[in-house]
Amino acid sequence: MEDKLNKQLNIQNSIAQAMKILAGDAVKKEPHNKTEVGIISRIVNPARGIYKVKFQDLVLTCYSISNSSYQINDSVYILIPNNDLQSQIFILGKTGGNILSYNATFVQLTEAEYNALSLDEQMNGTIYFLTDAN
Repeated sequence: MEDKLNKQLNIQNSIAQAMKILAGDAVKKEPHNKTEVGIISRIVNPARGIYKVKFQDLVLTCYSISNSSYQINDSVYILIPNNDLQSQIFILGKTGGNILSYNATFVQLTEAEYNALSLDEQMNGTIYFLTDAN
């Protein structure tokens, strides 16, 4: 009888562990906004806030969301919606200073804290910076 109970517990534990792994992978694959640092490599149309930004080995067309202007070689924060490099990418501001010249809410969260937010909370205009949990 005890052997049968141990087998059932092992099966239940295995199922629970498999569910955790599957759920964890699903969360990792969910699209999420990502903030990175890039370098202005070309000024396309400063009146419309369009710049080319070098990010890793790529050169991306990015759009400024503030009235700030940038020069070649400026280091800037870029926002990549849904971690999709094919989407419209935004310049948040220069690194090392005020990121935006207008009121915005910036919140630093771990990925787990961000994932625990409701969709309404994630989409309320707040800019989230994700950090590693320590």
